[in-house]
Amino acid sequence: MKIAVCVKQVPNRDYTLGLTPDGQWVREEGLAWEINESDLYGIEAALQLRERWGGEVLAVAVGPERMTEALRKALAMGCDRAVLVSDPRIPLTFPYCVGRVLAAVLAPERPDLVITGIASEDLGFAQTAGVIAEWLGYESLPLVIGLEAPQPDRLYIRQELEGGVFDEVEVELPAVLMIQSGANQPRYASLKGIMAAKKKPLDIRRLEDLGLTPDDLRGPHSRLEWLGMEVPVQTVRVEFITGAPDEIADRLLEKLRKEARVL
Repeated sequence: MKIAVCVKQVPNRDYTLGLTPDGQWVREEGLAWEINESDLYGIEAALQLRERWGGEVLAVAVGPERMTEALRKALAMGCDRAVLVSDPRIPLTFPYCVGRVLAAVLAPERPDLVITGIASEDLGFAQTAGVIAEWLGYESLPLVIGLEAPQPDRLYIRQELEGGVFDEVEVELPAVLMIQSGANQPRYASLKGIMAAKKKPLDIRRLEDLGLTPDDLRGPHSRLEWLGMEVPVQTVRVEFITGAPDEIADRLLEKLRKEARVL
């Protein structure tokens, strides 16, 4: 079984983010980076399937060369090899472009299964997996919270839908799965794994290596315009209500009805 898992690097959630002077992106100087959380669950799901049915796990990413650090961690966790497409001509803020590039990497690999996280923690579009599936001609299943593989070409998928509703479906491979956080328990990279990762293949490619040009990335995203980013304005305020218990209750109910509008 050949499994491809898509990896993205995002700013560490404990850091306070600032914007660039033009307001187009966050200031990256001094930031610590980490693997997108749901991608870690995707890596673990891929490794568990390989342990059961054999084969290999390929980690793939699109972005700046600093993302080799994230891919090295994926290799240390147990992935067999990795590919990074690093090209400044790729518009990284548009999921269509990233998905198109990832599909170009994966098409000649012909993986039985492609796994992505449910969404990235920085942009959160949750559309890249769908783009990959469309270009590869694979079925796409979102919101995956659990999976079993009774056969190497068939999976039982558990999906978490809205309102606490779960769905269980059977899918024949090939397919693209979007794994949610909490689907499993991601393993830590052992010292042995970290040392072994240094010898595993990690290829860095550009658009030309994939047979793509910037014009190939023009698509639905061309109807969108990236205007910029803004720091949220803090609007939370605290108000203390005093008086007799009945008076406090009446005023609280009035505020919940008229101001908060939750009643």
